[in-house]
Amino acid sequence: MPGKFLKQARKMRNFTQAEMAAFLNIDPSTYWKLENGKIKLDTDRLVLIADKLEVSLDTLLGRNGAKANGTGAHPIPDATPAPANDGFLKEMLLKKTRQVDETHRLLRRAMALLERTFRGGRGVRGSDPY
Repeated sequence: MPGKFLKQARKMRNFTQAEMAAFLNIDPSTYWKLENGKIKLDTDRLVLIADKLEVSLDTLLGRNGAKANGTGAHPIPDATPAPANDGFLKEMLLKKTRQVDETHRLLRRAMALLERTFRGGRGVRGSDPY
């Protein structure tokens, strides 16, 4: 049964069977057997696949939605992320931009110090060559 959900999740992420087989370091025919229920997944590989396809283990095992809707259907969730608060995203972007600016400023100071050091201290104090 997990093979059906494995196939859906793989297609949703636009991976081929060959790409998944290479990722798991197995033969493509073995991967085909996994998707078609001919062989079972071991836990370690199941976790690797879930991480690669960015889905939960419950999703790969077909456990999402069965009890909630009573139909026994197990839909793969939409790959589109939930809409986020624009204000929150703008604040996070601003925070990251400030962090990058501060890092850049510190790197420029470190480079100037290194240049002065290797020139025998002949650099101009307070100058910023960058």
